[in-house]
Amino acid sequence: ELISIGSHFHFIEANRHLAFDRTLAYGMRLNIPAGDILTFNPGEQKEAPIIPIGGQ
Repeated sequence: ELISIGSHFHFIEANRHLAFDRTLAYGMRLNIPAGDILTFNPGEQKEAPIIPIGGQ
């Protein structure tokens, strides 16, 4: 099943079927434009650019 993650979603809370180091993802979100989504197809490997959640 296709998995989609939005631009401001706390990445550690992403679908449990995604394999990544959740400890390193704590406090992080995708580094993509606001309102965009990143999709993952079953079995697909993809690098997801993440940055700290926060503001200035």
